[in-house]
Amino acid sequence: MAWSVSSSFRDANHAPVIQLNNDVVIRAKPGDQLDLAATVNDPDGDLFEITWWQFRTFKTTTVSTITSPNKLATKLVVPQNAKPNQTFSIVVEVKDKGKINLTSYKTIKIVI
Repeated sequence: MAWSVSSSFRDANHAPVIQLNNDVVIRAKPGDQLDLAATVNDPDGDLFEITWWQFRTFKTTTVSTITSPNKLATKLVVPQNAKPNQTFSIVVEVKDKGKINLTSYKTIKIVI
């Protein structure tokens, strides 16, 4: 990793910095439409790509709809089959387009 061996900040690539424009825990009901947004700063000024996605495990039975998964602001539709006290996580992933791609993540927890 260049940042670990370079004596100059500008000679190395740095991961994008994500700031969520929402609470990290959101209470919702089945069928709710949630506005999610993030602000991204790349310390090197690199272009970046963004992806919103639902973290799923083998136990996941509720799948959310994310309307614009590759934009800084998106909408999430809470599934109608979501149950009370159920939780699921939505991840925003940002990958820079530097010489060596670096990726950052933030997670929002949705509580029904």
